[in-house]
Amino acid sequence: MKYSTLLVGLSLACCTPALQTLAHAAPMMQVATDNVVKLPVSTDPSLEFIPLSSLDLSKMENGWKSPQRNKSIEGNPIRLGNTTYESGVGVHAPSRIVVKLNGAVTTFRAVGGIDAEVEHPNNPRDKAAILDYRVLLRGQDGQDQVIKSGSMDRDSAPIQLDIDVRNAKYLILEVNNGGGQGNWGDHFDWANAYFIYREQNSTRPEMVSPDVLKSPLACAMDIFALPGNRVLHKIVTTDSTLNISVTDLPDGLTWNAKRRAVEGTAPEADGVYKYTVVMQEGKGEPSTAKASLNVQKNLPMAKPMMGWISWNVVQDKISTDVVKKVSDAMVKQGLKDAGYNFLIIDDLWHAKTRHADGRPQEDPAKFPVGMKATVDYAHSKGLKFGIYSDAADRTCAGAFGSFGKEKIDAKQYAEWGVDLLKYDYCHAPGDAATAQVRYKAMGDALKASGRNILLYMCEWGAREPWKWGSTTGSPVWRATYDTRDGWNGVQGGIGIIQSIAAMKDLWPYSGVNRFNDADMMCVGIHGTGKSSNDLVAGKPGMTQDEYRTQFALWCMWSSPLLLSFDLTKPITADDKKLMTNADLIALDQDDLGQQAEYIGTTDNMVYFMKDLANGDVAISATNMSEATKEAVFDFSKFSALDPTMDYYIYDCQLQKAGETTVKAVLRTPVRKHATVVYRLGRNKITGVSSIPTKKNKKATVNFDLSGRKVEHPTAGQLVISEGNKQLTL
Repeated sequence: MKYSTLLVGLSLACCTPALQTLAHAAPMMQVATDNVVKLPVSTDPSLEFIPLSSLDLSKMENGWKSPQRNKSIEGNPIRLGNTTYESGVGVHAPSRIVVKLNGAVTTFRAVGGIDAEVEHPNNPRDKAAILDYRVLLRGQDGQDQVIKSGSMDRDSAPIQLDIDVRNAKYLILEVNNGGGQGNWGDHFDWANAYFIYREQNSTRPEMVSPDVLKSPLACAMDIFALPGNRVLHKIVTTDSTLNISVTDLPDGLTWNAKRRAVEGTAPEADGVYKYTVVMQEGKGEPSTAKASLNVQKNLPMAKPMMGWISWNVVQDKISTDVVKKVSDAMVKQGLKDAGYNFLIIDDLWHAKTRHADGRPQEDPAKFPVGMKATVDYAHSKGLKFGIYSDAADRTCAGAFGSFGKEKIDAKQYAEWGVDLLKYDYCHAPGDAATAQVRYKAMGDALKASGRNILLYMCEWGAREPWKWGSTTGSPVWRATYDTRDGWNGVQGGIGIIQSIAAMKDLWPYSGVNRFNDADMMCVGIHGTGKSSNDLVAGKPGMTQDEYRTQFALWCMWSSPLLLSFDLTKPITADDKKLMTNADLIALDQDDLGQQAEYIGTTDNMVYFMKDLANGDVAISATNMSEATKEAVFDFSKFSALDPTMDYYIYDCQLQKAGETTVKAVLRTPVRKHATVVYRLGRNKITGVSSIPTKKNKKATVNFDLSGRKVEHPTAGQLVISEGNKQLTL
């Protein structure tokens, strides 16, 4: 979690997002003083200009000599034309710099060009100092966007860079041999290069080895399933032209080449089942990668958790009294019956110090009956109880953390009867390797505590926990910085716009027991929160359409559904209807556990598609514009749909079945900032109660032509069913 400044003067941080800097924060081009350009100086204490030259240059590739910090490649002052620059990096082609942005940088600025030191009689103009350059951004989906590229010689004007990097994962700076003789005289400077960064307990940009860009896979390779349940493992690569196949599949699973997915039914027996993904470019040498299907009847979290969390409206005022009132309200208001069964207390439940023997202790003023009695009260209402700590020596708000005390803390949580630990990452090292070690230490401690306690990682996505989180014992991890109560965030705030940008490309890494968390929702707050009001464009709070969009997208993404409004006060009828919409909740809690696949954005309309366990498909469209627009669902662009088939349709927002079937295209108006969600199926849908469950499925056994059992035949798949060959439509 990352916190913004609290009224009582605490510097907090449950999760602050990708940064958006003020227009006046730094001048684009710098003013030369005595013909020497210096880096701009921030007048905002929380805004920092991080020089490219301050990063670890040993990680980059360079064609000749070592890259130079604040010097040209030959160790001279950096000079482009007649201008000298105090800061920058001097390189020699072929050169490649890769910077992992970590979600906390808004802008990269630089001047690039051939250093004036190449003006020498030994460097003939037709052979030396002729090069190519490229500036790229790579997204979470592994796709590259070329920002600027071209050729350059010593007479070329320097390039000016002012790049919005908020939605990028990596910044890539390349200098390559051009039309000269090899790399003769290819001396290039990234002058006055710096990142605009706002410190909010976030992770600073870091230079990484270009090797991180080499893997062709951009999806989870370690997936989970309950015995006998449907499995869907989509294989995603950074190069869509690669030929993909899968071998060594266990019984019950098949390879759907059209959808590039392993699908079928998990084995009935617990175990780890391995198979091999084969990737080949053209007729080149194939490469392979191992995938594993972990089948367990007692998975830590087969479906995303649902509940209420204290931070947004309670913050430091958490207490036994609040826990009792919220517990009562969750039952009385029907939230528990709707599936919200976790009550989680966030930061600042702590006493000023630990017990003398090192055990954590609660603040006696806030919890006069003790934590055990407080937890017992929540349990008496049929709720599960979650608590908070941090993988450092102190929490985001400054209370004692759990680093180095994982075992004693886990044991105490177990004695209190805790069911979940939200584990933050403020004040901890920024690298992913250390984060993985610290989270696994707590995961192991919780397993050894004698009680089943769920580890909820709150790392904010900066170190890409979707790639390694499951190795720690955690089934769920925060994928963004803190959400705010607004459509658009500013200065690093995460509004709906930023949530979509952060979550849309993470779907290949999600699934049963490995969920990407988009953070607590602001549904029902209406601008009355505390930290949720910070970093919002305009007045805090959203329209009801915007709150419905947040709820619908969280359900499409299979994100945990954590409410954070003031439950000690009455809920309006409209808010209650929104947050207890059984048809949307059914999408979130679907047995297949798929995060909705991002289909694309067309004319400011964002489209997602979600495969469902019974074969139905959910599709959504979010209108990002400022006026009502028409959404056009072209079924040919949705891989789970067959444009030649008729589908029954159910409007999950209105909770109403369509009067006719649809085929090929579905058109519908969408209000500004609203989201429509439809459930499509081959059988008529009249609501959640009409959706077939595993218990009432026909006991029909299907086999493909190789003799493998296929429980969920796909469109166009030839199967043998009860002795008859048939084409599944």
